[in-house]
Amino acid sequence: MHGESFARKAAERCAFEFVEKAVPGERIAQTYERALSIDFSGGDTLVISSGTNDIPHGPWGGMLEIANYAEKLASGFGCNVMFCTIPPCLTLHEDNLIRAANSLIKDACARHGKTVFDTHSLLTRTDGGIGNPADYRDFVHMSDRGNSYLGDMLYLEMMRSSR
Repeated sequence: MHGESFARKAAERCAFEFVEKAVPGERIAQTYERALSIDFSGGDTLVISSGTNDIPHGPWGGMLEIANYAEKLASGFGCNVMFCTIPPCLTLHEDNLIRAANSLIKDACARHGKTVFDTHSLLTRTDGGIGNPADYRDFVHMSDRGNSYLGDMLYLEMMRSSR
C-alpha cells in the first residue's frame, strides 16, 4: 500500500502488510516517477493518495499535472489500484480547485476501471462545508481522529472491492 496515515490505520485493522512509500510534500509527478521504480507485482492493492501538494501551484500547472499523472497512475502497476480523492480544504478557493482535481482523478479511474476512495465526500458535510474540525490538525492535515475515521472507511472499501 502507498498512502498517508489513514492507509496505515486501515492496514492495522487486517492482515495486510503495509509498505509505505509516501514522501511528505511530494507532488503527483514525483509520485508517478518514483512509483515507476517500485515493483508492485507482489502486492494486492496500491493505494495512491497524491495531488494535494499540486493545488497551491494554481489551476493550470497543478491541474494539468493532476490530469496527466492521475491517468498514468490509474492505468497500471500490475495490481489493484485504489486512488484517493484529495480531502477538502478550509478555504473555498482551494476547495474549489480540489473539487476540480477530484473530478479529473475520478474520470481517470473510471476510464481504467479503478476504484476511487472518495476522501473528499467522506469529509464534506451535506451543506458543502468541511465536516468535523476535530478530524484535522490544521484543515489540511488529518488529526489522529481523522486518520482513524478514514482508515476505517478505507478498510471497508478495500474489503468490498476485493470480493
